[in-house]
Amino acid sequence: MTEFEDVWPDLARHAEEARFVRPFGRGGRRELAYDAKREAVVFENDRTDLVFRKNWRRAWDELRRNGVLSVEKFGGATGTARAELALPFLADALDLPAERYERKVWLSAEYDE
Repeated sequence: MTEFEDVWPDLARHAEEARFVRPFGRGGRRELAYDAKREAVVFENDRTDLVFRKNWRRAWDELRRNGVLSVEKFGGATGTARAELALPFLADALDLPAERYERKVWLSAEYDE
């Protein structure tokens, strides 16, 4: 199984390079950035909605454990309410299968080995 330390650089790089993320549910795309100083993915225009590296680690552990991660499980594992943005970001950054209407992402075979 792929460890978090192996996927973190991909998450950080995607946050630096991608300009937007499309949230689950309703709404258009939202701005996206990476804050290297705080090691956080930053969502939204005002740059106040952050998901820190430690939160991504918890989410990754939950995904590895169950093979699927829902909006509700992300919020429970990380203590953040940004799951509607964070899960689509995670799916895009790691090319994970996602279902927008079910609001879930699945661990792909590439990371399950």
